[in-house]
Amino acid sequence: MSNPRCFFDISLEGKLLGRVIFELFADAVPKTAENFRALCTGSAGVNEMGIPLYYKGTPFHRIIAGFMVQGGDFTLRNGKGGQSIYGATFEDEDLRREIDSEGLLVMANRGKNTNGSQFFVSLRPCPHLLGKHVVFGRVVKGYEVIEAISKLPVNEKDHPLQLVTISHCGQLERKGKAHQKFPISARDRLLSLANPDSLRSSGQESANTNTFPFPHFRSFKITLTFPLRLSLAFSFPRTQEEKPVPISLPFASEQIEALKAQALKEEEDERMKKEARLTELKELKMRVEREGQRGQTRRVDGRGMGDWRDEPVGNGEGSRNGGVLYKGRGKMSAPSEGSRRSTGMLGWDD
Repeated sequence: MSNPRCFFDISLEGKLLGRVIFELFADAVPKTAENFRALCTGSAGVNEMGIPLYYKGTPFHRIIAGFMVQGGDFTLRNGKGGQSIYGATFEDEDLRREIDSEGLLVMANRGKNTNGSQFFVSLRPCPHLLGKHVVFGRVVKGYEVIEAISKLPVNEKDHPLQLVTISHCGQLERKGKAHQKFPISARDRLLSLANPDSLRSSGQESANTNTFPFPHFRSFKITLTFPLRLSLAFSFPRTQEEKPVPISLPFASEQIEALKAQALKEEEDERMKKEARLTELKELKMRVEREGQRGQTRRVDGRGMGDWRDEPVGNGEGSRNGGVLYKGRGKMSAPSEGSRRSTGMLGWDD
């Protein structure tokens, strides 16, 4: 039995970098290999929080040039999360294999028997890690993509400054495996049905021992058009990588509730801003009204603009009192110092 092969399609800031193909050492570490294979295909479903057990969309969160690139955190996506298909963690399966070359697929852990979903790909031999990490696969194609990732700039915590993600992943089927579902002779006869030269002009063909591959149905008369014959000849099973991703209703509901809460918060913030603006305008209006009332009081009590008197023009009173004369209206006494200050400029000093 041959070892399974899985693939990653890796993207940088949403643009495809290329495909990396791994061979998993299922013959040596079957439990570890199955954990990785299931996380590549998403066949394990979701965890207790409704998060898909699936590498698709997860980032490479740690890069150390000349050493390794690390990913696999599908829960928190920052290097602090992840879990296995068997539960939170599972035990070390075999620690005897050395990381003796580049391109090896290795489990990341926090110590003995703490394997989850995080992994790393080696960029060089790492003999100092012997007995500490389980080696469970190798890169068979696309190592240049891993090298390209390793050269990306990182911050002081070795996190890449650009988003590198697994945009798609799955398991590859061996060539010819689907064809082996049928005996060779039966498959050849099925393919012969797709030959348009064997069709009659009417588009119908009777069950006949020379042309029909299933002798048990010779007593029936059937209609096989050319498109239907092609469909029979080439409708082989799909590969696992085409398997639809399981949808988690709890996870989707959680995301919807989070979006609703965010929308309500934004609406509340906008309402509070409007209320604060209205309060500010009301206070401004009240202060203006108070200033107007203060000026009106000064005019009424005579301390501001002076008082009006109905005296004839030219009787000498205006000149004698130092007032200002108005035609036909008498005079207005000279404004006081307080009146000049209050009418000079509108201020905010209460």
